[in-house]
Amino acid sequence: FTQLDVEMSFATLDQIYTLIEGLFASVFKLIDVNLPVPFPRFTFAEVMSRFGSDKPDLRITGLELQDLTRSLAAEALAVRLGAGSQLKGLVVQGGAKFSRKTLDELQEFAKRYGATALYWIKLGDELSSSLLKAHGQDAVEGLADAAGASKGDLVLIVGSKPKIVAASLGALRNEVAKRENLIP
Repeated sequence: FTQLDVEMSFATLDQIYTLIEGLFASVFKLIDVNLPVPFPRFTFAEVMSRFGSDKPDLRITGLELQDLTRSLAAEALAVRLGAGSQLKGLVVQGGAKFSRKTLDELQEFAKRYGATALYWIKLGDELSSSLLKAHGQDAVEGLADAAGASKGDLVLIVGSKPKIVAASLGALRNEVAKRENLIP
């Protein structure tokens, strides 16, 4: 454990950021690691919206949460979700190869974080989805389009209260990244 005490008079937040970021960059250079400064800065609302966590792993690229709440295709699900709920998805590029067993494992994983269900859309040679029977092909394709998915992708979707959506999709983001070796 290391503690640094900094004595500064009338320092602004930007001055403190600049000082500490420069310090970290200098220390990491000693072990031949170059840290780009300034460090990325996000608001709490932004990281929760984009990553589902207030401590996102920024090494994982391309796995950001997509808000599907306002998409036309989400209207059918909105009735089931209730007021104050949101619908978000995570696009896994190349994820259409996931087996049903893997999707079931991910569903159980999401449930540990409060999700009652993990909906999925596979855009393989044929469209398949856990939502297909209940909502039809047009609605499912609309959700996939709203998420920004393309052929070969998988969309993992959670609908619930914002806190549950963030927790479950944030954890799924990390789990999928581990399974797919997306963390350098």
